[in-house]
Amino acid sequence: MTTIIHTQGLVMTPRLKAHLTRRLTFALYRFENRINRTDVYVKDQSGGKAGTGKSVVAQVHLNDGVRVVVEATGHDSRAAINVAAKRAKRAVKRALKTPLAHRRVDLGKLTMEGA
Repeated sequence: MTTIIHTQGLVMTPRLKAHLTRRLTFALYRFENRINRTDVYVKDQSGGKAGTGKSVVAQVHLNDGVRVVVEATGHDSRAAINVAAKRAKRAVKRALKTPLAHRRVDLGKLTMEGA
């Protein structure tokens, strides 16, 4: 499972990066053979000021083309990462349980046959 980290408005320290990869790996290790990659976006919502916190968006790309997206906010990056990891685990588990026929279809991937 490949994890790609994107940041906006904050510096990703090696310690924070290790925390993020450890939490996501622990949350999703059961499903790693069904996941292509994970994109994580960490954003500072306060613009560098003290106060309201950080936002984490995790996009998990499954092998069958389904994309699971979760978002979490917290007073600091670590809290948001922890919540996002828990939500990603539940969402991926739910997406893999749902039969393929009942999943939402990405309209961008549909092609018109005969047109």
